[in-house]
Amino acid sequence: MPLPAFDFSRIASAFYPMPCAGLRKATTDYEALLDVVAKTLAAVVNDGCVVRLLGSDGWLSPVAMDLPFHLRVNDPEAIARLSASATRARSTCC
Repeated sequence: MPLPAFDFSRIASAFYPMPCAGLRKATTDYEALLDVVAKTLAAVVNDGCVVRLLGSDGWLSPVAMDLPFHLRVNDPEAIARLSASATRARSTCC
């Protein structure tokens, strides 16, 4: 079953007003900037977001995230498993 089309303009419009607020303030702090990106994207898509950066070793490592599992999952052990899986480094191959 094909995935529904996604309106990327929603993401762009979420970041448009931010230079006046979050992004401008966070640009002097790279980690804070990535946190703002993760939180904003999570809010726009109404889900979680993990920002990963490609390391020189070829792995994508999580550097910022907003994972509101607690909003949909009531089991603390399940939340721990989901968080561990979502925040694990990923290979760029296979």
